[in-house]
Amino acid sequence: MVHNICNRLFQEWRTLGVCAIFKEVIAMTMRGPLSTDGLEIEVSASEDRTVVALSGELDASSAPRLYEEFAELSRRGVRDIDLDIAKLECMDSSGLSVVVAEHKRARNDGGGLRILSPNRRVIRLFQVSGLMSYLVVHPRMSV
Repeated sequence: MVHNICNRLFQEWRTLGVCAIFKEVIAMTMRGPLSTDGLEIEVSASEDRTVVALSGELDASSAPRLYEEFAELSRRGVRDIDLDIAKLECMDSSGLSVVVAEHKRARNDGGGLRILSPNRRVIRLFQVSGLMSYLVVHPRMSV
């Protein structure tokens, strides 16, 4: 049903001549969450930032998919990303590597990656790895 609504909006907006960026946002939204390996990725965009919301597990089996999602956003010219991990159950070193790589890419492109709402286990991973002072984390809690 959501797919049909988005598709109808896309068709209507195309006939009205809405700019290409909105078409890309609708196309990204139509993909919806992916969940073949225990990780769901939802992408949404506003005027100035793109939100990537994760739920489930970010580990060796799912990290390559998140990396590809970030690469696609980069190809589309997205520079400012909010990574909402409030619903992320766990993250291992593979997931951490993807987050660090995206942080570097966004910063080198003149943008930034903000990590939103990490749970205590993820904050502990950031602390143990020495990345808490390197990454932009909101809110900044201690374990």
